[in-house]
Amino acid sequence: VPTDNVLFGNKKAEILGYQSDKFIHYTDFTKLVHPDDLDRIMETLQRHLDGIIDKFEAEFRILNQSGEYSWFYIVGSITKRDAKGMPLIVTGIDIDISDRKQAEQLLRQSEKRYKSLFQDNQLVIILINPDTGEIIDANPAACNYYGWSHSELCHKIISDINPQPKDEIAIKLLDSKEHISNHLFVKHQLANGEIRDVEIYSGSIMVNESTMLYAIVNDITETKRSEEALRLSERRLDALINSVNEKIMMLDTDGLILIANSAAAKRFGMTINELVGKNIFK
Repeated sequence: VPTDNVLFGNKKAEILGYQSDKFIHYTDFTKLVHPDDLDRIMETLQRHLDGIIDKFEAEFRILNQSGEYSWFYIVGSITKRDAKGMPLIVTGIDIDISDRKQAEQLLRQSEKRYKSLFQDNQLVIILINPDTGEIIDANPAACNYYGWSHSELCHKIISDINPQPKDEIAIKLLDSKEHISNHLFVKHQLANGEIRDVEIYSGSIMVNESTMLYAIVNDITETKRSEEALRLSERRLDALINSVNEKIMMLDTDGLILIANSAAAKRFGMTINELVGKNIFK
């Protein structure tokens, strides 16, 4: 945060058609963000840095190497602070949602396109009656994901696959019906009893002159496991560097101390919190 230096994941760079070393400074990233999205993203990030919200998340478009915009969803938070509590490092995870955005757009554009898009889409999509919670339709990808046949899945209500209390589900269905789109993180149960973490993008759609809800379901179980693994790795790193007598510090490119162990802090006559955030060259 103090230097605006960026460590950009190779995978995202590859998806956009760039080399990862193209992104060294934060402006290398922001100048590629769609102008209509940039202010909103920066405002959300600043609200997180100011402590108003506990994490930042946003959907935005970014220019890829071919000259077209790809849609991404980003979620992140402050992972390192200096001794005064000021942010040092913000870590985020990016997910390519271009396919989902295209599906949403086509779903809204025309009810006549609904059937072909619905049936052929590889994204997991179900249709729900918001008043009763009944699953009225499911595409083949949904049947494959949940492990039920089309007939079995369409004889269920949403509470059969969502272990949340029914009154909470009813409130969320009503909220989705009244808004253009809704973004949820819940758990869903598969036919084999396995509970999976899912991310849901839902919105209303007219089907046979009735308002129904479409739900695009994205399994994020592995993403959540990766997040937990990252947190565990950081805790292990802290434990490791504090278990040795050698003085260990991690610096950014400007000499700002990001991590230090107790031996290094003792060498400078400080606590770890006092040492972190200082510049080694000053």
